[in-house]
Amino acid sequence: MINKRTRAIGQWGLVAVSISILFYFGDVSELIRMPTIHWPFIPLVFLSTVGFTLIHNIRWTTLVKGISSTSIDPKIDFFQFYHWLLNSYALGTMIPNDISLAGVRTFYMNRTKILSFPIALFSVLLDRFFDFIVFFGLAIPSALFMTKVANGTGALFYLGCIMAMIFLFISWKKGEGIDYLMRVYRSGLNWLSRLPIIGKRMGGRWREASDITSFREGSVHQLMGWSFLKYFFLALRFYFTGQVFGVDFSLLQGFFFIPFIQLVGMLNITPGGLGIVEMGSYGALKFMEVPESKIMVFVIGQRILLFCVTIGLALINHLVFIIGSRLRRVEAQ
Repeated sequence: MINKRTRAIGQWGLVAVSISILFYFGDVSELIRMPTIHWPFIPLVFLSTVGFTLIHNIRWTTLVKGISSTSIDPKIDFFQFYHWLLNSYALGTMIPNDISLAGVRTFYMNRTKILSFPIALFSVLLDRFFDFIVFFGLAIPSALFMTKVANGTGALFYLGCIMAMIFLFISWKKGEGIDYLMRVYRSGLNWLSRLPIIGKRMGGRWREASDITSFREGSVHQLMGWSFLKYFFLALRFYFTGQVFGVDFSLLQGFFFIPFIQLVGMLNITPGGLGIVEMGSYGALKFMEVPESKIMVFVIGQRILLFCVTIGLALINHLVFIIGSRLRRVEAQ
């Protein structure tokens, strides 16, 4: 087994290698001259991040309500979950993002007894699963657009056909797909719990029974709709980030090139994806034929800007959450 110190050294070693490659091959001439920042676009980056995270939270809370057998006040549930989600995004700037998004939310739900640990983990894995559906749905249109086999109109047409097929499949299965995944997940846990060593480590809490509330066809359609809308806000943020640093590419290019960055980002083993995300962004902008000097401005500027926006949004939400909690305590007295 690799200990934590060795793993940390390996992760930061990979960060150092990735960043070194970028600075060696990239053109840093404009970066050194301190590029012009277009400040009016920064609020748009912030607002698109708010939209992105709010839509993500709507989808996640819908999933939890569908899985949970408990009834929670929807208003408290939504803002409480949004607080947890933003905390996981903030932590994801310092540790691998997939680990923070799964671990932080699972921890909070288990601690507050909203869901047991295995079912809480399933809810965040299922939440992530919808992102993969969107990714695979965009894969073919994005590849055709990037290789210039199809123009923007053609790529959008193919995407529309794929989206129609996804929604038709949901209508055909009538919302049974999520329940099926739930059964597969629980069967897998039961199988693991019977293994001599792993089963002992898992303990009895993994064998806890839970009622499965069936997902209606309409709710699955909504979940899929929220997933595509979440991606649209992500594309908007990518586009506005480019505008902040004067990097000229269209919203349509950003929309179809993000899956390339996500594909590279699946190697999310460094703190905050540092180095990996930058390599993906560099490759995407290179495909877009953005000038070399502008690419490095975007790559470095994006990291700094999104770090500030994410941490800032989490701090604002934390402050609002604390004030709201104190006001509720005062009203209760």
